[in-house]
Amino acid sequence: MATTGQYLKKTITIIYKSLTKQTRKYSHNTNNDLVFKHLKGDHLGITTIGLNRPEIKNAISMHLLDQLLKTVDRISHEGTTKVLIIHSLCPGTFCAGADLKERAEMSPKQVNNFVINIRNLMYNIYNLPMPVIAALDGVALGGGLEMALAADIRIAS
Repeated sequence: MATTGQYLKKTITIIYKSLTKQTRKYSHNTNNDLVFKHLKGDHLGITTIGLNRPEIKNAISMHLLDQLLKTVDRISHEGTTKVLIIHSLCPGTFCAGADLKERAEMSPKQVNNFVINIRNLMYNIYNLPMPVIAALDGVALGGGLEMALAADIRIAS
């Protein structure tokens, strides 16, 4: 059985390779703001969460926040993840924070719920029982920076 240190070493190698490539090739459903993968083979035990809102620099919408909350909850209860990597599928940007255009159209109650949920997300990421790595390829602003800071390790390109 591999140790956490061995998983971290493999994970850092994967991150380094992915961040140094000029173009990224991922297979994913473009209708999803988030791409969740359990890696297989030599990378068994490594799970990735890819943020996928390139048109607005991965700004956190209510939909993306809901997907992130559900995914982090799933990871914490499954027990198969040894290392989690949170990264962007949009080269040059990690996360621009909250989607302020969407927020401008929210009621005060919706804004309050959004703020509570984003705080819960950061708390849940911080308290995951496995190492969490934020792979930063570009800017991390507002809630994106908070997400990176909630991770145990931050690797930037």
